[in-house]
Amino acid sequence: RGHFSHIFIDEAGQGKEPEVMVPIKSIAGKDTNVVLAGDNQQLGPIVHSSTAKHLGLGKSYLTRLMAMDIYDIEGNRPGVPGGRGITIVKLVKNFRSHPDILEFPNLQFYKGELQPCGDSAMVRSLEKVEDLPRKGFPIIFHGIIGKDDREKSSPSFFNAGEVILVKEYCELLISNRKNGIRPEHIGVITPYHAQRCKIKSLIDRNRKLEGITVGSVEQFQGQERRVIIISTVRSNQNYIVSDIRRSLGFVADQRRFNVAITRAQALLIVVGNPMVLSLDPLWRGFMNYVHSRGGWKGIKIDWDPTAPLDAGVPSYDAERRLQAARDSEEMIVRLKAMIAKKHEDEDLDIDALNVSDEEGSEDGVAGATERPIIREYE
Repeated sequence: RGHFSHIFIDEAGQGKEPEVMVPIKSIAGKDTNVVLAGDNQQLGPIVHSSTAKHLGLGKSYLTRLMAMDIYDIEGNRPGVPGGRGITIVKLVKNFRSHPDILEFPNLQFYKGELQPCGDSAMVRSLEKVEDLPRKGFPIIFHGIIGKDDREKSSPSFFNAGEVILVKEYCELLISNRKNGIRPEHIGVITPYHAQRCKIKSLIDRNRKLEGITVGSVEQFQGQERRVIIISTVRSNQNYIVSDIRRSLGFVADQRRFNVAITRAQALLIVVGNPMVLSLDPLWRGFMNYVHSRGGWKGIKIDWDPTAPLDAGVPSYDAERRLQAARDSEEMIVRLKAMIAKKHEDEDLDIDALNVSDEEGSEDGVAGATERPIIREYE
């Protein structure tokens, strides 16, 4: 104890507090300097136990400290000797991403303080790649109305249309030797286990694509790839009456969103259903950014990209959710009528039927049970 003058803990924003305490409590003395390095705007601890979350283990040691007066990053609280440069050093030079890839998350999460300092030869190497809607802007949002589905034995979702599109982009990028892209340069991020399996299975059929990493956001934390392709999966608007954080999984989690789009060095491609993603103001803001800069492909948007996203203004997502709720209620009435007609000679209590369906969350975590009666008519 006390032998080491410093203890550095990397990715401290993602570590559970008991994990971080192991080196601190075991080898830190009264004169040991403990340095926590991490980003509160990225992934926190992964905690599956609801009891553990209730007891605070979902909050990292770094996050807990940052909420204290002495670690106030701006140092604006009178009489508190904290603030930047005293208790906190903020790293603002970004050496990973193309300036256009960095711009949206920089403004959204970091108050525009990040400075793009990546090697120009690397981050600008794909500005003229084929299929870019606008040369020089290395971001593509490809809008697609796919169909999310799941195997009977699994609660995890997949989207066959997006699987095929992801594979086509991988083949396109690698087939042109001028790009200088190898499979290990490409990372595919998607939230659902079933989608990861489908994508991996399809690209493995082409030996030229061997080496492409397909994983969840958590797997890419702290990593980077020259090209990142994101498959958002969710496309069924029948589910949007559910809580958006359950319907869209990682899509509606700001920190996961931040990690996903900031893994790319030179090219970012996002594949998804814009009508569903637009229910989340953060995603709608990102899509507005890509649309305004000329990086849009696929189906056209059905909202005004110049409309404000302020919470105080009657919002697009609120209107769409209200309409979805109306459509859902109408669908339930129709289904009950159909069931009643088929079983009109039986003593069946229609109002007792459970015709709602809770979503399974990302990575195959199951929600409520199946709906055998409704599935008969689907």
